[in-house]
Amino acid sequence: MQVMKNNRIENTDPNHTWVLEESGKGFKVKNAYHQRYVPLLTTAPQPVHLSDNGGVYTFTLNADQETWKIKGTNGVCWDGLGSGALVGWNDPGHPYQLYTYFVQPYFEVYIKAVTTTGELLSAQKVLVKAGDSYQLTTTQIPGYVLKEVQGGEALSRIVTHTQVQIIYEDENHVGIETIQPDAVQKKGIYDLYGRKLQRIGQKGIYIINGQKVLVK
Repeated sequence: MQVMKNNRIENTDPNHTWVLEESGKGFKVKNAYHQRYVPLLTTAPQPVHLSDNGGVYTFTLNADQETWKIKGTNGVCWDGLGSGALVGWNDPGHPYQLYTYFVQPYFEVYIKAVTTTGELLSAQKVLVKAGDSYQLTTTQIPGYVLKEVQGGEALSRIVTHTQVQIIYEDENHVGIETIQPDAVQKKGIYDLYGRKLQRIGQKGIYIINGQKVLVK
């Protein structure tokens, strides 16, 4: 994971929550979610990624009594690019502000795309603030049609770690049948006019097992 700054603490998710671990006369900077550390920086312009072995840093309060100089044992200080990427530079580097705050609970939503025979097509994991909803977005996969979404009903309000499975089948079934309006909530794939579909043939918004899904 690349180390990025976002210049805010409001609505900060676990990707940007850090813990200082005492190490000798300094501290290691640990990402609480990924359980990995900021390594020692160099003056090279390449972005910094988390590592298993963190560098040790000293934190010195600057004359403004608000910002800190963060310096590694190799003499290189924390700096930054306009993009938000963390890089290193010569002393004194760039001043940083430190905050202590209460974190909001987040849950993982794990989304798997599989075939009807169980073959894994893709997987992703996203963080969602507790109590929020999550808009499921799927993609069209060449050679496959979207058949079913399992677990999508839990996305209206995330209150625990959630797994959603998107099931695709080989592109060999084509057809549309008309249904009655009161059947829209039944399991299956429907367009926004209430028609039941055997497959999704183009991008758009569909109702899958009663949940609205954006297909890209």
